[in-house]
Amino acid sequence: MIKRSVLFITLLLVSVIPLAGGSTGKIKGKIIDTEGQQPLVGVNVYLDGTATGTASDESGSYLIINVPAATYTVVVSYVGYQTIKMKDVVINADRTTVLDFSMSVAAVEGEEVIVEAKRPVIVKDQTATTTTVES
Repeated sequence: MIKRSVLFITLLLVSVIPLAGGSTGKIKGKIIDTEGQQPLVGVNVYLDGTATGTASDESGSYLIINVPAATYTVVVSYVGYQTIKMKDVVINADRTTVLDFSMSVAAVEGEEVIVEAKRPVIVKDQTATTTTVES
């Protein structure tokens, strides 16, 4: 009787263990500068439309864990460099997807801002005399 119970429990565990497989994967890789081939530190790597992401370390390496199995757009951004968007990246359960990036320098341009300040010639509530020097 004890042998049957042990055999039954063993068969039950053996048949259930494959069902306990994970449903998440990982993304890892390295990010380097195109010109100098040097690793870039602090590059933001994230999955577009999610709150999942990380930053590269001092060797340019990054690792994103617990990524649900699906298809994503991976975005790599860094100040002073061109943003990279890699579409249709498939993440498989219990697998590590390796994505290495080479980033190139991009000029940072801003819009021209013009600020004009005007004040009235006569200030009605002013009680003292003032002198204004204009160019």
